[in-house]
Amino acid sequence: MPDSSKRRTTTRRRRRIRSAGNERREQPPSQPIISAIPKLDVLSAPQLEQLHEASLAILSQTGVIFGSDGAISHFRRAGSRIEGKRVYIERDLVAECLAAAPEQYTLHARNPINDVTIGGDTCAVMPGGGPAFVRDLDGKRRAGTHADVEDFTRLSAVSPEVQVVARKAVEAQDVPVQVRHLDCWYSTLTLADKPIQSGFVGGAPEAEDVLQMLEIIFGGERAIDGTPVMHCSVNVNSPLHYDTPMVESLMLLARYGQVALISPFVMAGVTGPTTLAGALAQQNAEVLAGLVLSQLVRPGTPVLYGTASSNLDMRSAAPAIGSPESAISIAACAQLARYYGLPCRAGGALTDSPVPDAQSNYERMFTLLTAVLSGSNYLMHGVGILESYLTLSYEQFVIDLDLINMVRHLVGGLDVSAETLALDTIHDVGPGGFYLETEHTQRHYREAFFMPEISVRKSYEQWQAEGSMDAVARANARCREMLARYQQPPMDSEAANRLYDYVERRKLQLLRKPD
Repeated sequence: MPDSSKRRTTTRRRRRIRSAGNERREQPPSQPIISAIPKLDVLSAPQLEQLHEASLAILSQTGVIFGSDGAISHFRRAGSRIEGKRVYIERDLVAECLAAAPEQYTLHARNPINDVTIGGDTCAVMPGGGPAFVRDLDGKRRAGTHADVEDFTRLSAVSPEVQVVARKAVEAQDVPVQVRHLDCWYSTLTLADKPIQSGFVGGAPEAEDVLQMLEIIFGGERAIDGTPVMHCSVNVNSPLHYDTPMVESLMLLARYGQVALISPFVMAGVTGPTTLAGALAQQNAEVLAGLVLSQLVRPGTPVLYGTASSNLDMRSAAPAIGSPESAISIAACAQLARYYGLPCRAGGALTDSPVPDAQSNYERMFTLLTAVLSGSNYLMHGVGILESYLTLSYEQFVIDLDLINMVRHLVGGLDVSAETLALDTIHDVGPGGFYLETEHTQRHYREAFFMPEISVRKSYEQWQAEGSMDAVARANARCREMLARYQQPPMDSEAANRLYDYVERRKLQLLRKPD
């Protein structure tokens, strides 16, 4: 694009953001899943103890590598044994740090109506995050772009089923990697007013940029110091290795009291033992190691116990995230998190299918239902993900909103009261009667039943007369409709201008060629 065209584009963008403060936007607030039913346990009490003790043995006898001198210094001051970059963590330090980490916290949005509790009986949802590819509305699988990041942000903004926006819904591969975090954070901060999650592959410098942007949005350093306003995704380089970018971003964000979402990606048989019990023991040790570091940096910093662990398909050597083993891992980790008094992150609607087909939807409902029933508090990759985390689909995103609402309806509990038992109405209607026109039906019919947006509940003839559209085609049409009715949420004009200026200044600095 010629320079003059770039200038016209950025000027138009700045004008739109400036005027956003004068716009009114009526969008439904986010609605997390609230579970009112007992949690699913897959481990007995003795098995929990066995896993815990095995993890402590790994930490104290095998150790964990931390790729940061700063991290090593924290452990040395805490009295840990150090050999090079390998740290050996004793059980007393683990217990002390577990006691410091909170059971739940509030993740704050720039619009307070979208603040969300992470923990307890609440389950918040984030869409897919980080895939390299997109399955677009024309049915093409292609590289992700910045425009896709913006469109998935818009979809997240108008979907009450989504509580947290992904900074990197997909990799914006048309943006230079040096400034990609700036452009994507700018888009998510201005196009949505919900909390945001991101990892920092560039380490502390990227995290520092984002902290500066969040200070602008929330009103200064004091406003975000100790007040969680973002999730920092920390992926462990399994087995038992925290690399430099991850550990440095973890420590920087912990100093501000921002949330570390620690998620090992143990692939049983490759980066962990083939047996699921051994893989779980290792992944638990990896989470506990990161938790200890976060509490050494700042006691009381929220930590979200995470897992992305699963198994490998031994026939194809591909990850099997839609497998029963993946679901068992999700449930076991949720139970371990409750054992430690920590909120838990799980994979959400997961599948290995490359397209939104029957396999995609039976696998994703299996993993989604397991995650919610087992008490997970946060679903990463909750909507839209395909192909073992490699692809994000517009159509699957919309289908998954229905799945989320179905699960919400299931775990919301059954209201049993004099009103819902309706004995007077049953008596009045009597044997052989008809309930449709009763006063009781008129009072309750609007909210009594789950009403899907995508599923069809019509006769074959009516479905055929309306175009014979399958679920994917209906989701395609609804996705286009959602994007068409999107309205940008308002933002304080002074903050918007400062944010724009910061991003443009930093982009010039980062793209400037060295002398």
